[in-house]
Amino acid sequence: MLGRDLRYAEADPAGSVAQMVSYGMPEDLASAIIEQFRSTLEPWSAEPTSDVTAVTKRPARTFADWAQAHPTELLTPTSW
Repeated sequence: MLGRDLRYAEADPAGSVAQMVSYGMPEDLASAIIEQFRSTLEPWSAEPTSDVTAVTKRPARTFADWAQAHPTELLTPTSW
């Protein structure tokens, strides 16, 4: 979609917490942030649900479909 390869490298959770603490973040907050990131690795479904259609009144679509329809928005986000 982007015309280039992307790589993913998972960071060591304990090392990430230690680095955040070294920047002055409280350890309990750093641990909570890492736990939040960890929870995103849990299984999920890529298929759109009817919830999106019910809320937006438009058909739901996958992220891949959206990204193919909006390639420049991935590279140059619009201002909010």
